[in-house]
Amino acid sequence: MERSFVRSVFAGGGLEIRQGGGGLIVSAGDTHIAQGGAQAILSAGSVTMESAGSAVAIARRIRVAHGGTTVFAITPNLEIQEGGRVLFGRTASIAVLGGISSLVALAIYLVRRRLGRSTS
Repeated sequence: MERSFVRSVFAGGGLEIRQGGGGLIVSAGDTHIAQGGAQAILSAGSVTMESAGSAVAIARRIRVAHGGTTVFAITPNLEIQEGGRVLFGRTASIAVLGGISSLVALAIYLVRRRLGRSTS
């Protein structure tokens, strides 16, 4: 995929994106993104980002190269090259996302409880 933006990409094998991006990228193979990005990347193989970014990346191996940024990187094998940035690694990502999930569940519970009382 080159110079385009899509909401979702589902690839049965490897995927290469240049100067483009997607909301959700799901790949059964290796994913390489250069000068682009995605909100979420799920890959059965590896993810390589060069001058690219993502909010969440989940893969067997994540490599963030020069100019690449990811907020939450969940992987057993994380490689950050010079100029790459990862805000939350595997353990921190799971903790932060778990905390956010707990807060959302609590908020839903409280809203439902309040709505239940107001209708009684």
